[in-house]
Amino acid sequence: MCVQSRGIMHNNNITDRQSQGLKEVADEELMVGIRQGNSQDFEKLVGRYASALYRFVYRILKDEGEAQDLVQETFLRVYRNASQYNPQYPLRVWIFSIASHLAMNILSSARRRRILFFWSRSSSPEQEKDVPQEEEIMDPATNPEEEFSRQQISQRVRQAIDNLSPRQRIALTLSKLEGLSYKEIAEIMNINISAVESLIFRAKRKIQREIG
Repeated sequence: MCVQSRGIMHNNNITDRQSQGLKEVADEELMVGIRQGNSQDFEKLVGRYASALYRFVYRILKDEGEAQDLVQETFLRVYRNASQYNPQYPLRVWIFSIASHLAMNILSSARRRRILFFWSRSSSPEQEKDVPQEEEIMDPATNPEEEFSRQQISQRVRQAIDNLSPRQRIALTLSKLEGLSYKEIAEIMNINISAVESLIFRAKRKIQREIG
């Protein structure tokens, strides 16, 4: 009788989980399933966050191949370290924290020192490929001197952003492009809010100083 009761309860739990396929399943519940080795829950999690994560990583690295690799590595670590997730914190923050750490390692490497990062854009990577660069857009009403001056300023802005430290670039991206609060950025970067404020302030000041 006891065994049968447990079997009924188990079947009811399965039915409950299946019935939730038609509605949104909470992140915390997906993580419970992932910890238990449920591949379907993992696929749902990837589907829920893959686009946003890729957009964020691409804005940092400006390289499609590296962005795709980093996203895959991020989800792999989420799967492997599912037991370490603390449900008291938003899952999105935890996932972005993993991605930020991996991105910072790439940005810190010598081969990424010359990265070109357009932090002023808010479009998706796919849209960015189809949008002409500023240098390719020539307003007929703009005289050559004004156009040359604008290009010079644009070039200095890019160079200034390129010279930001990895931590400054990530903090600025999370704030300006992802629209996260300083509290969320602090949790993602594992620093306090004052440190986030300092990173963003110094990044903006450095850009302003370098572009004159």
